[in-house]
Amino acid sequence: MLTKEKHSAMRQKQLTSSILNNSQDVIIIINSDGIIKQVSPSFCQLIGVKYEYVIHQPLIKFINTAAYKKN
Repeated sequence: MLTKEKHSAMRQKQLTSSILNNSQDVIIIINSDGIIKQVSPSFCQLIGVKYEYVIHQPLIKFINTAAYKKN
């Protein structure tokens, strides 16, 4: 039998997953160390990288800093 807390956590995870998978927006969830925990499919399409290669990687790895360099 699930406790109320476990049931609530499961529902929250399902809701988060549903939002990520059905959104056309780019959504990135990172931890306090800047490591990617979850992303929307739109993010993967935008950067042209499969989900498996994005998860557990530092977000900074996917930011193009060249655009910000001064000439």
